[in-house]
Amino acid sequence: MNRFADALLARPRLTSLVVGVAMLVVLLGLGRLQADMDARSFFAIEDAEAQAFEAFQAAWGREEGLVTAVVPLDAPDLDAIEAVARALEQVPGVTRVHAASRVLRAGPRIGALSVPVPLHTLAVSEEALLADRHLVPRLLSADGRHAAVWVWIDAELDDPTALRPVVQALEAAVGPDVLLGGMPVVRAGLLEVILVNQAVLGPLVVIGVVLLLAWWYRRPHGVVLPLTAALLPPALLLGVMGWVGEPLGILNQVYFTLLPVIAVADALHLLGRYHEERAQGVHQAEAVRTALHRVGGACLLTTVTTAVGLGSLVLAPMPLLSQFGLFGAVGVGLAYVAFVTVLPLTLLAGFASPAVAPRLGGLERLATATLGHPVAVVATTLGVLVAAVVLGSHARVDAVYTDRLPRDHPSTLAARLSDQALGGAVEVPFELESDSSLLDADVLDALEGLEQELLADPRVRAVEGPARGAARLSLAAGGPDHPPDDAARLVDLPGPWREGGRQGLLSLGLRDAGAVAVIAAVDDFEERLDARLGPLGVRASPRSSVAIFYESMLALSHTLIWSLGAAFLACLVLIGVLFRSVRFAALAGCVNAVPIAVGLAVVGAHGWRLDALSAVVFTLGVGVCVDDTIHFLVRYREERLGHDAEAAARRAIVGAGGPMVVTTLVLASGLGVNALSTFPHNQVFAWLGASMVLAALPCDLLLLPVLVVITDPERRAPARSRRPTALAPASRTSR
Repeated sequence: MNRFADALLARPRLTSLVVGVAMLVVLLGLGRLQADMDARSFFAIEDAEAQAFEAFQAAWGREEGLVTAVVPLDAPDLDAIEAVARALEQVPGVTRVHAASRVLRAGPRIGALSVPVPLHTLAVSEEALLADRHLVPRLLSADGRHAAVWVWIDAELDDPTALRPVVQALEAAVGPDVLLGGMPVVRAGLLEVILVNQAVLGPLVVIGVVLLLAWWYRRPHGVVLPLTAALLPPALLLGVMGWVGEPLGILNQVYFTLLPVIAVADALHLLGRYHEERAQGVHQAEAVRTALHRVGGACLLTTVTTAVGLGSLVLAPMPLLSQFGLFGAVGVGLAYVAFVTVLPLTLLAGFASPAVAPRLGGLERLATATLGHPVAVVATTLGVLVAAVVLGSHARVDAVYTDRLPRDHPSTLAARLSDQALGGAVEVPFELESDSSLLDADVLDALEGLEQELLADPRVRAVEGPARGAARLSLAAGGPDHPPDDAARLVDLPGPWREGGRQGLLSLGLRDAGAVAVIAAVDDFEERLDARLGPLGVRASPRSSVAIFYESMLALSHTLIWSLGAAFLACLVLIGVLFRSVRFAALAGCVNAVPIAVGLAVVGAHGWRLDALSAVVFTLGVGVCVDDTIHFLVRYREERLGHDAEAAARRAIVGAGGPMVVTTLVLASGLGVNALSTFPHNQVFAWLGASMVLAALPCDLLLLPVLVVITDPERRAPARSRRPTALAPASRTSR
């Protein structure tokens, strides 16, 4: 790092020109950047299950294209339901509408035959409607106060930007009293909520960060330089993505939060050391060189460990996650390149004011109090750790699709009503394949018994399959409410079967109890179907987009958590190697375990779920904590040459504590603003991220100094001269 700094600063004008041109070329890639919100990027192309699901969709239609309109009723009113259905089918993009009012029943008789007619054209009593098992609860609630109208739309279902105008047209057609739910509404709603929150919260974050930086540094450059360091890396990464054809998608939007956090932390440490050197009368060029010497190596270590953690995701089988890891590692590298080039050159150009005196009084008193009471510091930390572990033990890995929007959002309310009163918010279709025909008498009898058995399961709200389909056709023809004895003659009529009855559909309406519960239920039902239908030559395969989404989300969460653990261990190993100290590696592990435990405690105490977003927040929080740990250890090792352990720790607190404090305040405020969001995941992001960042500060400023002192075997004597390294220079730069 020393040689690099000398070469960089030897010819600043030429270096600035080269760096500027290179970054301009990269930024030109922004004009080529495309957005792709395709949800199918969660699935591997080679995945046999995903390919079977695509074939199923081609044959039966995409269930994600279904919008459920929940209609409030004073009583079971088929005319009111039909009015909503007619309004919805007039919306451009709607291909089909189905409602209780359009269920066919036997009408006028022509000779020996009954003509099927829509139910709303007949005089049917309320009691008869509420007793109809083909209506309740899929299309009509048991109390008659709510009805479901199903709407199939023709739009680019994996692109929220294409769904949004269709959903808005549906909302305009039915008014605010009718609640719209389903995957299209959730996806369009996510886009709308994100855009609104970014428009409101983005400026608040910037204002808060600017005020904090202005208060701390009291100079324009103390605001402009950190903000530049925060904004440049994401722009560079987007430029690279534009040049190589990588689109901006569902998950990699996290770069906008992750990269600025990493970059601004490094910038504040460099700026803090520069101010310290300038306040002691060091010439500007020498202050820049010294700051880069002292801070650059530590920031390189934090960059490497973060890049290793993200890069490990390249091996994940999920394309979305693999690309996220690859370009995330590239972005971290770009953040470091900007840090070691743009900031030093800008400082050298004279942009910074002559001197900003560090605020050291509070840090000196903190150092004295901390090092004077080591037992109290360690005991307090252990108490906090035990309490955090107890609370964190309640955290669990899970995800719920229908609560991704605010609690009062129409789609959330519609899902809640579907779970409580209608046919359930999660539709799980099973594709049935028979060696003969699903309409054979023995198969149909088994299916009818199985459908009744499944309905008795408390996880199931509604069932629709070949047996019920055959019974419904019997009713429409004026027959009894059960499959006819000669059901094989129904094979050419519309029903949940195709290919001459050799293929069929058994759909279960489930409550959305979360990823773990839904996947467990699907696995259980698949086993039960195989046990009952297998001997009859019928195979059942789940083909639920929600179940596949949940499996992908759980896999993503587990992979990110594993990656977090791997990055944490890699960081400790690198600390041990580069500091040539097993003791420092062990101390770093102890210190950084505390904010992780605090984060888990926050999740457990609030009853939140550990999902992909939480795992990303943990990665961010641990990165900040490890960053400050490394900066403190570098400063401690530097001060240890010539001072005993306690004096070195005190000087390290005073010297490195300022940038650590301001970094924590900036990050905590930036994350905390998201608590004002109406988006539930933003609120989790805010509380979890801010709590981890705030917990990291006392660990690095209080616990770590105490531990390095009490574990130093020669703490009362100045350290002997050591061979210099990037993280442990042999002596201070001459002034």
